[in-house]
Amino acid sequence: MLVLSRKLGEEIVIPQSQLTVTVLGIVGNRVRLGVSAPPEVTIRRREIESLVHRPPRPQAPASMAPARILIAARNRCTLKSYADGLGARGVLVATASSGLECIGSLRAAVPDVLVLELNLLWGGEDGVLSMIADEPKLRPQCVMIMAQTRNPAALYRLSGFQVDDYQTSPLSVDDLANRICTLLNFTRAKTVVS
Repeated sequence: MLVLSRKLGEEIVIPQSQLTVTVLGIVGNRVRLGVSAPPEVTIRRREIESLVHRPPRPQAPASMAPARILIAARNRCTLKSYADGLGARGVLVATASSGLECIGSLRAAVPDVLVLELNLLWGGEDGVLSMIADEPKLRPQCVMIMAQTRNPAALYRLSGFQVDDYQTSPLSVDDLANRICTLLNFTRAKTVVS
């Protein structure tokens, strides 16, 4: 991999494919890029490309087949993508787009794994985690937090809660399925040993 540093307005040219990449803006930890290419060249973000050209999906491992997952995230497209991808693997998926919806879903049926987006609206992740701490019967086997970046302040804020995994998002459906499977296998192995 070639790593280049560019300043605002500077370009990178890839002559063989007639591509020009221009740095259009930098805000915080986000960089806006402009890509100039011939019309016959298709350009997609990595997460979209993985959805378009995905090889046939393997069936869920036996340890994951009966899993019940609750995914709480603000972005409904992300929720649908995760629900469809995990559902195709035989996983039972429920979704929530706010903290209040997540709490309602937890009260209706406790999942094996709760995947919770950091900064979830209306009740937020700390509201959901506080409710789980206050009502242990609602505690899933595993809790995974997903965030755009590794935020030390958020990690500190979450330190009072039982969180099993912290991942930087977005995760591909395959990566999410693998993380969930790993969490469940680890939790089940701990239960057998105890």
